[in-house]
Amino acid sequence: MSEYKAKVYYRAQVAQDYDAVRNHSTYRRYKWHREYQVLDKILEQLPSDLRLLDIPCGTGRFFPLIDEKSMKFMGADISQDMITQASSRASSCRNFEGFTQADAENLPFEDNKFDFILSMRFFHHLPADAVLKILREFRRVSKHGIIMEAPITQPISRILMALAGAKRMSWDAENELKCPLFPINKREFLRILRSLNLELAVCYSVTWFWGQNKICVLRKL
Repeated sequence: MSEYKAKVYYRAQVAQDYDAVRNHSTYRRYKWHREYQVLDKILEQLPSDLRLLDIPCGTGRFFPLIDEKSMKFMGADISQDMITQASSRASSCRNFEGFTQADAENLPFEDNKFDFILSMRFFHHLPADAVLKILREFRRVSKHGIIMEAPITQPISRILMALAGAKRMSWDAENELKCPLFPINKREFLRILRSLNLELAVCYSVTWFWGQNKICVLRKL
């Protein structure tokens, strides 16, 4: 399995301070609110009799929203400290089915266990090889597909990145599989999805700034 910082970073004080740190500026509060709005819009379009896996569930910030939609769900995270933080939110959710501490590259679930996998604020942390492994694993354990957040660039954001001297990595270059995959342009993203037998069903913008953050619904082919 791949090694990357996010596997060990969200522990102890980092886990305890997670929500507060991500709400300490106007922009961060705006992004936090927009993610909730966009996910609400997506879930509203899905049947209520679904079962979801929220991974990494972090502090469980989306638990109340999922529960409100009457969907059954579980939470999974590699960090037991983050699961501990999420427990208070889980305790008030009537449709919550429990936690699992797990590495997203090797999930302890049978094929098609969940209708959808929900994965927020995760993929931008990962090297390219881990992204591919995790998307394959998410596809395996889902019946219908994946709801994921990722920075997918538009021409204007690519120009801004170029002006700032940021280097884009090619997803399929063998010697770059240890480099970050995201931000990525939409054409490359669609090419990856096709290689994994996934298709982009819908994509909503969270922010219009640097990374062109989007929440995407991916369907299994």
